[in-house]
Amino acid sequence: MKTEHAKILRHLLNHKRQASLATVQDGQPYASMVAFVAEPEWGGFLMLLSGQSPHTRHLLAEPRASLMVCEAEQSDTEDVQTLPRVSLQGRVERVGRDDPAWSAVAASYLHKLPNAELFLQLGDFAFFRLVPESGRLVAGFAQTVNLTPEVLRSVVAS
Repeated sequence: MKTEHAKILRHLLNHKRQASLATVQDGQPYASMVAFVAEPEWGGFLMLLSGQSPHTRHLLAEPRASLMVCEAEQSDTEDVQTLPRVSLQGRVERVGRDDPAWSAVAASYLHKLPNAELFLQLGDFAFFRLVPESGRLVAGFAQTVNLTPEVLRSVVAS
């Protein structure tokens, strides 16, 4: 991967906090906005979701999902189709309070999103981790890179 593409990917996954989550309900797509945190080695991307949300029910029934992170449009953005973005596809797993990893997951999530502490006090919120299986980085016009877990690990390590 080109150095400038790796820099864009690191920026999107390490510094952005908002993503679109696409889930599947009865074979139909459903998209929603979620907050997310990348785990240190990008082996997973954490979301704190309410059990009342449709996307949470979808994930519990069908764990396949996609997460898309996009650079925000600015007032001087001439062509929104050139904005850098990454989509990651994979399976989502629930991280319950009884999971041995829960404390580390909560600490990692709250480090980046401290205001989420309130949600942890509510009984219907749980962590979910999207484990990427594939993805695609669009770094600009005609600048795309297919992503695998191996490519993601190599970018983190560089």
